[in-house]
Amino acid sequence: MSVPRLLRVGLDGRSLQPGFAGEGARGTGVYTRELLRALAARHDLVLTVWFDRALPVPDGVVPPGVRLRRYATSLLPLGERIASQITVPLAAGERTHDVFHWPSHRHAPALPPRGSVLTVHDLLLEDHPEWA
Repeated sequence: MSVPRLLRVGLDGRSLQPGFAGEGARGTGVYTRELLRALAARHDLVLTVWFDRALPVPDGVVPPGVRLRRYATSLLPLGERIASQITVPLAAGERTHDVFHWPSHRHAPALPPRGSVLTVHDLLLEDHPEWA
């Protein structure tokens, strides 16, 4: 009897890091933390969480058994913006993931690699563009 292959999931964890776009204690950070806990509790996948190399990872945020990786450092200016468009998609596009999830569409690359999932939290401005 063969053992079923586990789904390999990558998750962008930058919104959990203090100093990354002010997200940690806000909605996206809370959503990401809870999503991470739920995915880590599953036995049918292997989870890898990716973080910004320049920022700390809070103690206790990564549950046991979850792999922790860091995005490559970008030497270009506008670090976060460049990383979201260059180094982050390179990591997400590695053949080590079957699917890669960005918990916030704001931090996802403009051209995400195949097998990407993006969470869009708010489309209110679609109905009321005058508020932007």
